[in-house]
This record gives sequence, C-alpha cells and structure tokens, in this order.
Amino acid sequence: MAATVTHTIVSPHYDDAVFSCGGLLARIGPAARVVTVCGGLPPEGRAASDWDQRCGFATARAAALERRAEDARALAGVGAQAVPLGWLDRPYAEAAPDADALAAALAPLLTGTEVVVPAAIGAHADHVLARDAALRAARAVGAPVRLYADVPYASAGDWTRPEELRDRRLRWRPALEEVARAGFALAPPRPCRLAPEAAAAKIALARMYASQLCGLGAHHPRLMHVRGELATEVYWRAREDAEAAAAPVPEEWLAIADRPGRKEHGGDH
Repeated sequence: MAATVTHTIVSPHYDDAVFSCGGLLARIGPAARVVTVCGGLPPEGRAASDWDQRCGFATARAAALERRAEDARALAGVGAQAVPLGWLDRPYAEAAPDADALAAALAPLLTGTEVVVPAAIGAHADHVLARDAALRAARAVGAPVRLYADVPYASAGDWTRPEELRDRRLRWRPALEEVARAGFALAPPRPCRLAPEAAAAKIALARMYASQLCGLGAHHPRLMHVRGELATEVYWRAREDAEAAAAPVPEEWLAIADRPGRKEHGGDH
C-alpha cells in the first residue's frame, strides 16, 4: 500500500530539493512528493547554455534528460515521489513565465499536504517564480507552508556568516521581504545541523546529481564536505498575515547563528 503523502516540496530545478532539504527528505521518504517546476524538455537541437556546456552537454535537451534521470534515481532511493512539471528553466524559456498558470498547476498537488517552498534567497529567477507561485497555490488550497533556505545560494560557503554580511552579500532580507509582501509572516528560522552520519547520507544523495556538481564544485569547494554547506538546513514556518506586507522584516527572521542547532538523528526538522 502506497504511503500517504504528507509533504510536498517545491523544487525550482531537479537538484534544489535534495541540496536544500535532503535531510528532511531522507527522514520522511515515501511521505514526500517533490514537484520540480523547471522539469520541461527543451526542443531537439537547442544548443546548451554556457552553464550546461561547462557541465559537459552539447544540447539543452541532453542536459534536461540526464537531470530528469538523476532526479528519478535519487528520489527513488528515499522512496519519494518525483513530479516534473513542464516549465523550462530561464536560459531556455522563450517567454516570461506565468506565475498564475504555475500556481494553478501546483494547487492540486499541494492539497492536503504541508508545502515546503524555496525562500528564493539569491534571487534566481526560477526560484522566485517557484516561490511566488507556490505561495499563491498554498493559499488557494489552505495548505500549511514552510520555507527553506536555498542551498548553496543561502550559505555561499559558510553558514556562520554574521547576519549583516549574510544579508548584504547573499540577499536574505530582499527574499524574505517578498514573502512578507505576499502576505505571509514567518516564525524565526530553525537551523537543522545534520549529525555526521545524516550529513554523509545527504551528501551521497546529492552526488547522484553528478551533472550539476561538475559546475558547482568550482564555486563551492566545501559543498560535499561532511561539515560543509549541505550539512545545515534552514526552515521557517509561515502563516498568512495580511499586515506582514506593511511592516519591515524583523531581524529575528534573519538570525540563525546564535540559535541552538538541531542534530538530525531521525527526529523532526
């Protein structure tokens, strides 16, 4: 008998859910559904983007097919459902994406589950689209929302950066301001610092996205280290609050350095 899905993780690209929420995914496994927004296949013959060429691909479609296969293998390893949608990621999209259309596509997939949404820290256009559409869809179906910090954008090598530096360099505040403008207030962030064995398991899962790692490794040399960027996950509980848009982002929404970490030994995030 299939497990009941209790969590839907919205992933802008194929690797984002595992890189940002791999500890959570490993814990809940078959109770998770991962919806990848930019899961579409570019047309045959479309040249690969500069990034995909650096990752070894000649065509956009070859890159998309390989990443879809990597994602299917990784999520099958933890028993989670993989649901790729048909949007193209930004280098290949020929028109501005329609967030309302994406929200309509997401809504039936979110019903009856907790929705885990990227905060879009770093302002990557595909992450912003996924966040904004997922928040609209979650509101429409009355689903509870949790945000996650986008790895590696949110950490950029070191989770211990002072809040001021993290805000200035990594654009945490602008991302959370957009969440507030969407009518959501956040509880203080909860950092989950994975125990070494849990971090190692997450790293093994992340290594299944080999086509991305050849590019990311040059920019994030500690990404695959057991105490590196993947070893911490950060989440915010969100609630609808129409007044949040009118107030400045509270400093407590940004503060993770002094909060007690929570090691993952199979317990809750």
